[in-house]
Amino acid sequence: MARRYSNPRITSRTIRFYDQASSKLNTINIEESMTAEQKLYLGLNKAYSSNTKTVVVNEVAKTVLWQDLTFATPPAGFPPLTKTDFTLFINGVIVETDAIDSIVQNGSDVLVSFNTGLNYIIEQIDEYMITGKFA
Repeated sequence: MARRYSNPRITSRTIRFYDQASSKLNTINIEESMTAEQKLYLGLNKAYSSNTKTVVVNEVAKTVLWQDLTFATPPAGFPPLTKTDFTLFINGVIVETDAIDSIVQNGSDVLVSFNTGLNYIIEQIDEYMITGKFA
């Protein structure tokens, strides 16, 4: 009768892959890296409509001035606000960021300037809405 195994078998129970795993685990403590002020700022997104806020439209200069509206102050270490931090709608249609030259704080107002990429005429009778990081 022939032997099935030429050498004595080594059982798989002699060494287990997890035997030393518990001695090599490193405990990592993750500390909170953001302050409450920073978290609040990141989640800030207020919306204002021309139906509830005074908006002055200059059709020739292609600008919209939101009266008595101020930007939120970024916490220390955060970049200043740019046009990409805001979303603008005209008559319910979103305005592409490329069609906006700038969104800036102008005293206690916010001034939005459009370029030729807007492709239509703005008028005082239109409805304007802006969302973003406002105080």
